[in-house]
Amino acid sequence: MLTVTDSACATIANLLESNDAPESVALRLTAAEQGGLGLSPDAPSDEDQSYHHEGRTVLVITPELVQQLDGVILDTELGEDGPRLAIRRSVG
Repeated sequence: MLTVTDSACATIANLLESNDAPESVALRLTAAEQGGLGLSPDAPSDEDQSYHHEGRTVLVITPELVQQLDGVILDTELGEDGPRLAIRRSVG
């Protein structure tokens, strides 16, 4: 199963807030055609796996993509410009 850390949720919440996104909008994690992953603003749907920070839905993912990302961790790492999202495989 995909793991999304509290730190990642906080980073996404800050991103939404800094862009004045309405409370009804979260970021949707999607599979890109080139094999990567992308994020785009979207409204959550009932089928989505959702992740929250301080009561707000900040990240939504389709159940199919959650299954494809089994063993993946979405976390935050500190870059030169501040925190940024990072994806890695779980160890073990």
